[in-house]
Amino acid sequence: MNSQIIGLISGFFSLVLGLWVFSYLLGDNPFYRFAMHLLIGVSAGVSCVYVIRSVIYPQLIETWQSASIPYGWF
Repeated sequence: MNSQIIGLISGFFSLVLGLWVFSYLLGDNPFYRFAMHLLIGVSAGVSCVYVIRSVIYPQLIETWQSASIPYGWF
């Protein structure tokens, strides 16, 4: 896909989510709840991936691969 199209789509979703979050000013509604659940879920997923790639993989997998263990075992 073209980078302009991706920018347009992401800008549209950002605008919609921003409006849904600000819809809380009108009262607690389903749009606000969906936006909060989506933002919390995405941030939890990103943090899990970051921990796996930055902490678990280097400490566990790379240590096992660099050890003098035959490749057939791992």
